[in-house]
Amino acid sequence: MASPAAAIGRGDKHYSRWYLDKSRYCRIDHYLQVLRIRPDYARAHNNIGIIHTRTGDIAGAIASFREAVRIDPDYDLARKNLEWVLLMHQKRQ
Repeated sequence: MASPAAAIGRGDKHYSRWYLDKSRYCRIDHYLQVLRIRPDYARAHNNIGIIHTRTGDIAGAIASFREAVRIDPDYDLARKNLEWVLLMHQKRQ
């Protein structure tokens, strides 16, 4: 498994794909390690939001996506993920 530091060096693409493809193995603590190194890394916040969404933690997903968008307002994927999870949350209520 790749280290968080290596994930940052590669731009996170391989690392996040492994976690998203193998979501049952995903470990949020790896992304939290990345955030300890780079707390302003919007992609890590977005990926944590995806993990929260897949595990049913909607509040955690919303918080993570909001943080990603706060850090990088031009990060369209995080913005779309936030919009989607808010819409799904509204429909469930």
